[in-house]
Amino acid sequence: MDVQSPPLFSLPCVFKPKTHYCFHNFNICLGFDLIAGIQFEFSGFEFLVVGGAGSSNRGPEAAVGSCGGVDLVGVDVGLVDAGIATVPKIFIQPADNLNKTTNPNNTQFNFPIIDLTGIDKDPIRHREVVDEIHEVMENWGFFQVVNHGVPESVLEEMKKGVHSAPAADWRDTFYRSMAPKPPNPEELPPPCRDILMEYSKQVIKLRCCLLELLSEALGLSPNHLKDIGCAEGLAVLCHYYPACPQPVLTVGTTKHFDDDFLTVLLQDHIGGLQVLHQNHWVDCPPTPGALVVNIGDLLQLISNDKFKSIEHRVLANCVGPRVSVACFFSTGIQASSKVYGPIKELLSEENPQKY
Repeated sequence: MDVQSPPLFSLPCVFKPKTHYCFHNFNICLGFDLIAGIQFEFSGFEFLVVGGAGSSNRGPEAAVGSCGGVDLVGVDVGLVDAGIATVPKIFIQPADNLNKTTNPNNTQFNFPIIDLTGIDKDPIRHREVVDEIHEVMENWGFFQVVNHGVPESVLEEMKKGVHSAPAADWRDTFYRSMAPKPPNPEELPPPCRDILMEYSKQVIKLRCCLLELLSEALGLSPNHLKDIGCAEGLAVLCHYYPACPQPVLTVGTTKHFDDDFLTVLLQDHIGGLQVLHQNHWVDCPPTPGALVVNIGDLLQLISNDKFKSIEHRVLANCVGPRVSVACFFSTGIQASSKVYGPIKELLSEENPQKY
């Protein structure tokens, strides 16, 4: 059977309640006897069975799950390896998500870059950076930061670590909580174990610097945001985007807002990140050695809308694979009774509480 264009058909199903497989943004329980090379549809979701656990083209370590001795692999890399030329229905996006129009001539907006050189030694430069962050966060919600203190060798090694991990969906994602309680290194995938621990330490240092600058940009004392504990938790998401045969039909990540406090993103040279600015999708061009910083919904809330959380997305690309590492700083993952609201020092008659 030609795996590049397999037919859809129905299979008798026997549910196994504890057989649970996670395919990225949706979960599904499967209990089928499957045949390699068959594409099937279940509850509106489409899958391709690429091979069994002993299959020569994919070993068991690359499988998402196994059912009836057959590996269920992500449609992404499995299909790329199979040489598929069309995008399966499961990835075809609604028209609203496929509007890939950027600003008219792609030169109207320059994505902001902030250089942190000298902020610890030069008070004048420090004040300039605070003012730059104030303006950028009110108008963009995003910026790239350079000379941030994270060694370039660590950035490159982190990207290589993501490249080394097996991928199983069009945007395969590895997630791990790294703070406030670091994981046992043995729980991390061997290809990125050491560098993920080191990279997390480096971005936590950068977090401290960014929180001070953001506090001052809000007109608060440097330690204010740190002291209220909004960014003690760190979750790291490593994204792997293989090349897509029909990028016009799908997206790497649909448009969304971050629901954290602060996000620090490492992206490779391929790019694809777009930010919605003044009703235009603006490319965030990859800058060697730079990290992308944006605020999340929680910072918008406590700043009483002074700083805005901004919608963004990632385009699919015929070139790849693309990798990125997103560090989400927020409250810890442990349950808490603490309630956050707008910072009282930012409220006034002209700026009443909005949340």
